[in-house]
This record gives sequence, structure tokens and C-alpha cells, in this order.
Amino acid sequence: MTVADRTTQRVPLSRRKRLFFPLLVVIFVYGILEIVSAAVLWVEGGRVESPVVSRYGPIAGGPQGNPLPNHLAVLSLHPYLGYVYDRDSNAGFSDHGFTSETVYPQMDDALIVGIFGGSVADQLFVKRQTLENELEKIPELGQKAILFVNLAIGGFKQPQQLMALTYMLSLGGHFDVVINVDGFNEVTLPVNENLPNHVFPFFPRQWQQLTMNTVDPNYAVLIGKIALLQRVQAKVAYLSSTFPLRYSATVRLAALLFRRGSEARLSRWRLVLQHTHGDEKGLRYAQRGPNYVTSSDDQTFRDLAEMWAQGSLQMKRLCDANGIRYFHFLQPNQYLVGMKPMSEEERRVAYREDQPYRSGVIGGYPFLQEKGKELSAHGVRFFDLTQIFASHPEPVYGDSCCHFNDHGLEILNTFIGETVVSGWQQKE
Repeated sequence: MTVADRTTQRVPLSRRKRLFFPLLVVIFVYGILEIVSAAVLWVEGGRVESPVVSRYGPIAGGPQGNPLPNHLAVLSLHPYLGYVYDRDSNAGFSDHGFTSETVYPQMDDALIVGIFGGSVADQLFVKRQTLENELEKIPELGQKAILFVNLAIGGFKQPQQLMALTYMLSLGGHFDVVINVDGFNEVTLPVNENLPNHVFPFFPRQWQQLTMNTVDPNYAVLIGKIALLQRVQAKVAYLSSTFPLRYSATVRLAALLFRRGSEARLSRWRLVLQHTHGDEKGLRYAQRGPNYVTSSDDQTFRDLAEMWAQGSLQMKRLCDANGIRYFHFLQPNQYLVGMKPMSEEERRVAYREDQPYRSGVIGGYPFLQEKGKELSAHGVRFFDLTQIFASHPEPVYGDSCCHFNDHGLEILNTFIGETVVSGWQQKE
């Protein structure tokens, strides 16, 4: 071999260099992916949030409007309230089946505030710091602590709020303030779940499922598919929010795309499940309740609004008798036309033409608003929040049902707190 041959012969790469070049290629490709993902996220305005439903599990009427039967999730039948959380399934639930302590005696050094309603009211409780900051402005509060009692559970509707207040007072509980945020469940759940399944509209939601002994196999398969996908969805959201994955635009984009795809699939399954009606002849009286006959959709919504108003009026009278200040708020909803400027970004998250609850909002809310005026005339501190977002073009809704993102909750809690403070010394 000549000297020239030896000089032109390739020198083998070291092991370190053989590993370095593929790693460099991977880093380069990943960097490109991060740039592209960040650009897509910026265009979409999307961010991955842990599902609000995660605390509830697969509960019917959880924040995403999930119709999964309560008795297959973490709820338990209750003799007075319809259902509460099953204390045995989670040590975080109180003895009475709620997510906070529920029975406090009257205290000189504490202001006890009760939160009543469904999943939106529960959302407000979870993000209550803004509300607490506002309530601290009550002149007479002084050095008193503020104790919140959360009596809101996803799917609650009147008269469950009234029953919860009555039950806790009968157990010796005390409230200085009662805040009731409701309306949506009252006009959407009966017409989507109770009546199509031949159940008395004023019974708790999906009562026939809560009280049945067996589940149809086809029904159970669909329930299982929904529950499984929900758990996968929650796991993906959780993992994408952990360190260091939360700093990766690629991971966040993948999680966002998965969430949108899974939500579309869940919506289809929920719709099928919702329209899988029970056989009236197969229901016992304990499942179906009294017969309900209506002459028209308007009459149904009028009856639902009347029950809602009567429940609130009785809560007010009960509060008056116990020296409690009662405040009632009609929750806003995105399907009320003209109540909020909605961008394409928000519509992608919060608006669906085929949302099952949309017709109930459109048909039922006018009757709620009409009855709300009557409540005010009867001395109820009633506040219609349907136009609270009229001057907020930014996104406030968190899903296509009825729930809010953190910004929307902050706006609501601020208004509710300011309302309680301003009405603190007003005479009935």
C-alpha cells in the first residue's frame, strides 16, 4: 500500500461521533416540530386544560354534559336529595356526600356561605378565591373567617337545592349567606333525560337509571366505552401538564388534537346514549313517578320554570325564617342568541349546532327570565346573569354545554361577590 493509499483511506468514526450525528438529527427534527407546533397553537389559540370533569369522574351532568348514569360512577342514592357523592369511593368526600364539610354551627368568628346549584355552581366553589376576596369587603365582617359550604353537585336541579338546604338546616347546620346559581339544568335535563324515558320531570335526572337493578347489555357497552375514553382523555390531559412535558409545544398540540377528536367521539356516543329511551311498561312506579301530561313544549317549559321559581321562593322563605341572606342567580349560557360576542376561537370550543341541550336553553330560558321577574317582585334577591358577558368578546366558555374557563369563572365570582356585598344591608 502506497503512502497516497494510506492518506486516502477513511478513518473510522469514533463511537462518540457515531452517536452524536443521529442525536443531532433528532434534535433538529424535534426543533422543527416544536416551531411548527407552536405556530399551530398560536393560530388555533388552543391550550390544553385538565378536564373540569376530572374531579367528578364520569358523572351524569358533569361539566361536559356527560349523560353517563350516576349510579355507575361515584354517586350514591340519597333518601332526601336524590343522590350525593359516594363517601366510600373517595375519602375526599364529606360524610354527607359533598366535596366540603356541610354542617357548621353558628360561629361568632366566621361567616358561613352556602353554595347551591349544579356543576356550574360547583365550578364557582372550586375557583372561590375571587368570591372570597369580594366578600371580605363586607363592612361588618371584621376579622371573621369565611367558611364555604359546597352543596352543589353536577346535575342538581330544583327541588334538590331546596331539599339540600332543608336537610342541612334540620341537621343543625348554619348559614349566614346562601348563594344559589342555577336555571340551566332545570330546563334542559327534564326534556332531554326524564321525559323521553317516561320519568316525572321533577325527579332527579336519570332517575330510572339510578334506581334500576340491571343494565341492558348494549347500554352497558356504550357506557363502558364512554367511561374508558373519558379516563384516557383525563390521563392525556394530566400527563401533558406535568414537568417537563408541559413546556413542549408538540406535546401540547398532540394533547389538544386528541382532546378535540375524543370530544367529538364522546359527543356522538352521549347523543346515542341519551336517545336510548327506557320502556315505559318496564319501569316501576319508583322509577317513573307520577304521570306527567303536557299540551305543548311551551307548557312543559312553563311548568319547569314554575317549579324552579317555587323552589327558589321556598328557599328564600326558609332563609328568612333562619336569618340567612339569600341570593339567587340565573346562570348564563352560550346558546342564548345575542348575549355574547363569540369569536371563531371560542365557537370551536363552546358551540355546537347539534348540542342536545341547545333546544332546552332556547325554549326554556325565556320562561325562566319571566319567572325571575316575579321572584324579584316577591322580594327575592334575584339576578339574571344571561347578559353578563355582553361586553366580553374574549373566550369565557370552557365547553359546548354550559361551563366556563377560569376567566369566565372569575367574572362570575366577581359579580356575585360584589352583589352580595352591595346587598348586605338592604332591607327585604
